[in-house]
Amino acid sequence: MGCGVSHSSFFTMDLPMQDYFDFLEDLRESGETNMFGAAPYLRREWPELSRTEARDVLMAWMKSYDDQD
Repeated sequence: MGCGVSHSSFFTMDLPMQDYFDFLEDLRESGETNMFGAAPYLRREWPELSRTEARDVLMAWMKSYDDQD
C-alpha cells in the first residue's frame, strides 16, 4: 500500500511521525481493531488530525512495513 508520502516531510505538525507510528504499533499489538480501521483511533488520540491526515498517517505506517522487506 503506497501513498507516495515521505516520512521526513509528512506534516508540519508538532508531533513527529514516530509518535503516530508508535501509537499504531501499540494498537496493532493490542488486537483491538483491524488496522485498516485505525484512522478513527488516531483522530480520537489526536483530535487536531483531519480525516485525511489520519488516513495519510495510517497509510504511511502501513507503507513502512513494505519498506522493511
